[in-house]
Amino acid sequence: MALDIQNRMLCNCLRFSFLPRRIIFTTLCAVVLLIHYNFFICENIPPRIQEGYGSERTRSYPPGDMGVPVLFNKTNPTIAAAVKGSLHRYGLNEYASDLVSVRRRLPDLRDPWCREPNRLLPVLPATSVVIVFHNEAWSVLVRSVHSVLDRTPAHLLHEIILVDDCSHFPYLKTQLDEYFQAYPKVKIHRLKERLGLIRARMIGAKSASSDFLTFLDAHVECTKGWLEPLLDLVARNSTTIALPTIDRIDEIDLHFKTNVTLLLAGSFEWDLNFGWCERKMLHQRYAHPSEPFDTPAMAGGLFTIHRAFFERLGWYDEGMKIYGMENIELSLKGWMCGGRLLTVPCSRVGHIQKSAHPYLYNISMDVALYNSVRLAEVWMDEYHQVVLDVNGVRRYTEDLFGPIGERKRARVRAKCKPFRYYLERAFPELKPPAIMSLNS
Repeated sequence: MALDIQNRMLCNCLRFSFLPRRIIFTTLCAVVLLIHYNFFICENIPPRIQEGYGSERTRSYPPGDMGVPVLFNKTNPTIAAAVKGSLHRYGLNEYASDLVSVRRRLPDLRDPWCREPNRLLPVLPATSVVIVFHNEAWSVLVRSVHSVLDRTPAHLLHEIILVDDCSHFPYLKTQLDEYFQAYPKVKIHRLKERLGLIRARMIGAKSASSDFLTFLDAHVECTKGWLEPLLDLVARNSTTIALPTIDRIDEIDLHFKTNVTLLLAGSFEWDLNFGWCERKMLHQRYAHPSEPFDTPAMAGGLFTIHRAFFERLGWYDEGMKIYGMENIELSLKGWMCGGRLLTVPCSRVGHIQKSAHPYLYNISMDVALYNSVRLAEVWMDEYHQVVLDVNGVRRYTEDLFGPIGERKRARVRAKCKPFRYYLERAFPELKPPAIMSLNS
């Protein structure tokens, strides 16, 4: 009722403002507009904003601006239910994400060393960016794409290929097509059946028209200067796989966690599950902490690679299921087949570490085990049985884990070195497990 009265007053003010006494009435209109605005804001802004309304921080900056936490009323039953539901549906807090601008500002996280003159090649190639998504939250996916568009020099971005791995949420269909119609570099490739992240990423890579491929997850935010140092390394050496430094975005309040990422490197244990280790534990030393450094393993979906090298490596193992271990496979063959993995501290990309993997909810098999056994049999030589033992598998059989003959032939064609070379050159810190005798 009050809002209706104010709307009528507003209309009258606009009508009377054209009378000769317009100065008086214009002043009156300004007062009414201010009342109308304050009433609308207090009634309609999310509870998270209401809690701090009037404070300098909330009044001046949108939620999550510059990577700060999104504040919301966790005790509100409606909000709590929305958060819980989205954590189950997406593995992250969609309620908080929807409060954040899809083009939110982020700080420049690069060390001054990264911005010194002549640090990079004067001319860099353009890249195709491949992003696979399956039932991703709208604001998260759109924010990921905007972060690429907004923070990548136009001449270095050849295209963005969004591969829809058969999503069934309606907003990821026509609505997504219409939204990105205004962005000609964004191309959406839709799969008619669910193939999983591994095979979907390969389809995106093979459909790309650039010689340089950059892969990102669908829940990231790129910061300023993220792409140039990745392209620089691959342009200098086509067998280098360049990895950005991954800053964690909290899945609950979407704040950037940047205090430890520069101290870590990718690694794994004999179960092949990826993990982080401290850089100081690795054998290589560097003059400056922002220099690209050798890395035993990549986290997964964030890297730049030359198309010809990826093809020579046999792409990914198409026999792997859905998701998992493809990052370790590419790490091993990257090192064993004439290349190297470098993590680039000057490239900073935020990534939401989801609390769950909803895209695996309806998968009955243990895809990590399945993919681990295939990887070990093809790439780990005499050490393959260690992986099987750790996972409680007696031996590889084709009926359980699929044929691997073609993968072994691809390894031969690529003229790859033994797994022992990987242990000596890339990851000597991974010690073979001790075999305890029955008498000890």
